[in-house]
Amino acid sequence: ARLLARTWVPVLHALMVGIMHEWVLDPEAYDLRSAAPALIDMFLAGLKANPPRTTARIAATVMVTDAIAPA
Repeated sequence: ARLLARTWVPVLHALMVGIMHEWVLDPEAYDLRSAAPALIDMFLAGLKANPPRTTARIAATVMVTDAIAPA
């Protein structure tokens, strides 16, 4: 399945920011330089194995949820 960049780029950015944030809080926890490639590979493998829902499916889920429990 072809993934839209607008779907996965913000998530990849959040992952990278989170990894760097955790490392800044505790640089001794792990070697960021050696761990980063494996962490990014794991993220990309997850996208390949289980791609995110499309916007249409997400919108349909929201509509069904709203119909069941209106705000």
